[in-house]
Amino acid sequence: MLVVISACLPALRMPLHVRRMPLRADAQRARKVQMGGGASYPYNFITIEPTYTINDPEAVQQIMLEYVTRSKSESGLCYCGFSTTRSAPDDTAPGWSFSAAAGDALFVREAYPDAEAALSHLANVAPLREKLLAGPATLAGLELHGPAAALETCRTAISDESLDERVVDALKGASFFEVQGGLSRLEKVSGGMPLPLVLVSLHTTFTVSDAAAAKGVCDEIVQRAESEENCLSCGWTRNGDLLVCREAYGSATGLVKHVENVRECMDLLTSGAATFEASQLHASVGQMKTFNEFVADTQRERGYCSQETKRFLAADMGYSRFEVQQSMFGFFFRR
Repeated sequence: MLVVISACLPALRMPLHVRRMPLRADAQRARKVQMGGGASYPYNFITIEPTYTINDPEAVQQIMLEYVTRSKSESGLCYCGFSTTRSAPDDTAPGWSFSAAAGDALFVREAYPDAEAALSHLANVAPLREKLLAGPATLAGLELHGPAAALETCRTAISDESLDERVVDALKGASFFEVQGGLSRLEKVSGGMPLPLVLVSLHTTFTVSDAAAAKGVCDEIVQRAESEENCLSCGWTRNGDLLVCREAYGSATGLVKHVENVRECMDLLTSGAATFEASQLHASVGQMKTFNEFVADTQRERGYCSQETKRFLAADMGYSRFEVQQSMFGFFFRR
């Protein structure tokens, strides 16, 4: 019997709640177990990815709480939340002995089904973005990732005199990354019941030197991800010679299965077609510990999914309204 569920579980707040951590054996099994997924959906949603440098952690947290609460009611919301790096020692933080401090990075995780919903969201949160930039944080960069048509709509909006000038200012400084290919397991991208956002997402950036060769490898990675039952999305976007792999999983266990599944492909990609630049992992404390155990066990020191992957701990202040169809056994099916 099939049931439609939202791909989310109870998440962690700042300060963080204590949760049962996955055993090291779970990460080890993840490298061996492969399961087949169902048919995928088009990879055509748009993500808004601003990164800030935190100046006042407490003020940032209060503003972001209001930010995601305001976003929760948007009919076009796929998901909205945030994560931060944490560098300040803090023995009062259960599960993770560090908290965000001045100089840490804030990443806002936002996704929408189309450009219209994305622009509506930017207008909705414009006052809070303005408040954030009034001192609590400094914008480090803004990226929009999506299909060519959606990105063109966003570019065209820059000259729309009827649009909130704060939205126009944000778009003027944005970098646009066009979808090159991918898969999604989001049966319903938006419009579902608002539930806490739990998403393990990995963002990896490469510099391309051989576009044709890189495309072949990227297509193979997406094809391999098709067989992974825990994959929510896997795809590629590009801006000039910068190539970004965007991957989202229901758990860190699902992610590390994927890392092993595409290991040869990533090695091939970085052997000449492209150069690895950086990667970011966004996950809760419990999921992050599973990832850290995997990296330590496999002695991955550098490159894709390694010790040098930048860790962003997700706060339980986000919401998702996407839906993924599953069976009771964990396989994904298309209706």
